[in-house]
Parts: sequence; structure tokens; C-alpha cells
Amino acid sequence: MNKKGLYEKLIEYSSNGRYPFHMPGHKRNGKLFECNDANGNCKNHVNNENSIDPYDIDITEIDGFDNLHNAKGIIKEAEDFAANLLGAKKTWFLVNGSTCGIHSAINSVCGIGDAILVARNCHKAVYHAIENRNLKAEYLYPEYSNELHMYGGINPADVEEALSNNKAIKAVVITSPTYDGVISDVETISQIVHKHGSVLIVDEAHGAHLGVSSQMPEPAYKLGADIVIESAHKTLEAMTQTGLLHLGTDAVAAEVIEKQLAVYETSSPSYVLMASIDKAMRDASVIGDKKVEQLLTTIRNFREVVNNLSFFSVVFDELKNELSAYEIDETKINICIKNNVLTGKELANILRNEYNIEVEMEEVNRVLLYATMGDNPNAFDMVAEALRNIDDDIVNNQPKTEKSLDGNTDKKEENVFAKNNNANNNNGNNNVAEINHLMLNTKMTIYDAINAPSKKVKLADSEGMIAADYVFVYPPGSPIIVPGEIISADVIKYVSDCINNDLNVCGINDNMISVIE
Repeated sequence: MNKKGLYEKLIEYSSNGRYPFHMPGHKRNGKLFECNDANGNCKNHVNNENSIDPYDIDITEIDGFDNLHNAKGIIKEAEDFAANLLGAKKTWFLVNGSTCGIHSAINSVCGIGDAILVARNCHKAVYHAIENRNLKAEYLYPEYSNELHMYGGINPADVEEALSNNKAIKAVVITSPTYDGVISDVETISQIVHKHGSVLIVDEAHGAHLGVSSQMPEPAYKLGADIVIESAHKTLEAMTQTGLLHLGTDAVAAEVIEKQLAVYETSSPSYVLMASIDKAMRDASVIGDKKVEQLLTTIRNFREVVNNLSFFSVVFDELKNELSAYEIDETKINICIKNNVLTGKELANILRNEYNIEVEMEEVNRVLLYATMGDNPNAFDMVAEALRNIDDDIVNNQPKTEKSLDGNTDKKEENVFAKNNNANNNNGNNNVAEINHLMLNTKMTIYDAINAPSKKVKLADSEGMIAADYVFVYPPGSPIIVPGEIISADVIKYVSDCINNDLNVCGINDNMISVIE
């Protein structure tokens, strides 16, 4: 059997020329492993080879290279450099992704069985931390646009109300910016949280670039947040699985954080990954502000072009109007589809198979592009031209076929642009049910629900039952259903519609869901 392995498949994929408008932020441009000096010469390799094999720098804690879990030398210097560049009180490198940072942060503040206030759109990693500590979770419900299928920011008044009603809450956890680029009023929220003697943890995984340039919104650690977790690989030019944990205040001792990082982060940290974080920071310190300025100019020009098309638009001002967002991260490019002429998945397939463009995420009626400092500005012209061609095809009502991944044209004569023109729904969202913030009644803690006897039932028959597992669409990984919640008819309809629209729904297999016996 000559089936290709992961390595061979990755090598094959790397040469297909497909442009990545998705994570990681380095966009596979290989700059991490360039080793030229200022004159373009490599002093370290025979034949002046420009690139370094990552295996050449994959070492362990040998003499002169410090220890991530007891950093006193070169790793501490790298972390201090990052903290000084970004403006944090202290920064740690993460090589288990933001997930280990989130677990470490929550466990640094909350003891077993404590109360925690959590934004309902937080990533599954937050819920897993709640589960592990058997925390009593209360929820903040961000605004939700049924039209855009997108969460908004957290209302500071809701934080005030929740903390006033429950003095036992030890920590508040919010996500800002969201996966779609919506930023909450972190400064006001932090003031409220501190007034009530609690600690503010911000999952800023999608905002590692915010501290690189004054042209971007302020990062949470500069706005009063106590602990902030970022994914260096998402929006900076570092490798996948890299992250940063920042202290913004002195509310939690560094020694407490380090103790938890020793638990949740590998004891064999990759020097390749740490090097990529350090290089991303040092590159940003030299040219970050200029690259951000160029990127924002390119994005704004792209947005203007797309917004002049008949059936596509890049939502930006609409987010503030529709979702009352405090600020918007412009590097998250939400391309919305008008009049149901296509689903997000269909648009993603056309961009992938006909124009060699890979998007970050496909939703019911939009696709999301992730733009970073690692992008080639010409790639935006490529996307704009693709959208213009697709738009013209729709205007001219010309039947169009999709190409499969191997380049063979699908012989169907079906007009994919007309598939959803007859959608029968109240809000024009391709038959996906409206849902109001996913507000479900909680009957058990997540820990108790996960560990209770459970059974599988058909999703359609689960109304009124208590969920025994998570259900979420990935990406971004924010749970639709959390263990311990009573499943409602509206949520069943919403999940079913997500499945019918070919979204990647996790936690449902063969239309079966886990419930408490």
C-alpha cells in the first residue's frame, strides 16, 4: 500500500500554489528560516544556502540555551524583549498554544468549585478549564446577529449586574477580539471587575498583533486586563502552536502563573517554536509599524473594491451598527454574500478550486479571510479579481461548474449560484434558524455532567434533556451546547441547520447527541 503519509501530503500541498488567507500568520513564506546577514550572505552554511532546516535548530536544554520553565538566560531575555516591545508587565512564551495559557490563567485564580463569570462565546479551552476545576459558571451573553451569524462584544453593564448579584465570582473571562474581529470595551470592563474585587482574564488569541503598532486598537493588557493570552501564530509570523501570556497588572503573582504553566505546558518545549516567537517579536520591533500601515491600506482598498460589487460586501461599519462593537479589528475580513446567491461553503469551494485561494472559515452566508503582516499585498488583488468574476457570472446568470480538488471539472450542469434563491426563511439566512444568544438553562456543572452516566439519542428527540457533551461548530470552537444545559427546541433547529449547511459541527455523530441518562 503506497498511501501517502502526512509528511508527503504536506510537501505536495506546499507546492500547489494555493494562497493561504488563513492561519498561521507567517502565510508559509519561509522567512523564519532565512539566515542571511545584512549583505544577503549566509555565514553559517556551506555553499551560502539561504534556508535552515528546522531540524538543525531542534535542541533540548543544553548549556547556554536556558530552560523555559526556569528561564534565567536567553529565553528570559527573549520574553523580556517581547514584554518591553508590546508593553506588558511580564510575558511568557507558550509552546502549547493559547490553550495552555487559558488553563494556567484560570487555574491561577480559581480554586476547586469557585464561581466564574464567562462570556458565552468563549473558546472550548475555557470550558475545559471550568470542567477541570468543577467551577460554577455564570454566563455573559454578547450580542448576536442572526443576519451576520456573528457574535458582538460584551456589554459592560452586564458585567456590572452579574458581579453585583454574585460577590463570590473569582474571575471574569471574555474573548476580545472575537474570531470575527469584534473588540469589547475592555477598559470599562476591567474597571468594573476590579471594583468588585475580581480578576479579568482576556482571551486575546486573535489579537497578538494589536500591540505591534499604534495604528491598531489597544491590546487588553494596556487597558487594565490582569491576564491576557494571545496566539502568536494566528496573527503574527510565528509557527503554529505558539502563544504569549501577558500580565497587565499585579493582581496575580508571576510565581503563581509559572506554577500553573509548569503543569499545563510541556516539559520538553520546542526550541524551534520558541525561536519563531522570538524572531516574530524582533522582526515586528523593526518593521512592524510600517507593515501594519501597509496592510491596513491594502485592506481598506480591498474593502472599497468589494463593496462596489453587486452580490458581495466586506462588513465593517455594519458591525458597529449591528452589534454595537466597541472597536473592530480590520484584519479580520468578513465577506458577506447577498441575496442567498451562494452559501459560504459554495463560495469557499469556488475560491479554492477555481482560484487557488484558501479562506480561514466558511459560514452560512459569508467567508472569513485572515490578513496578517505576512501577506503578499498582491494576494488581495487576486481575491478581488476572483470575486469580481464570480459577481459578473451571477449578474449575467451564466451557469457555472465547480472544479474538484484534482482539477477535473464537475460535469453537472447545475447553476450553483441559484441553489439558494428559493430559501424560505424569515431572515434570508439560507434556512438557518434564528437563535438568541444560545441562552440555555443550566442544571448541572460541566464537571458533574461530563462524569454522569450518559446515553446517545437522536438530536431531534433530545428536547428537554440535559446535554452530556459539548456541541460546537469548528472553527472557531465556541460551544453551542455545554454539558449540563437543557437542550431546547430552538437549539436543536439551529444545530440541525448548521449540519444541513455543511458546517463542521463537532459533538454530533450520525445525528446522535450525548445526554444524561
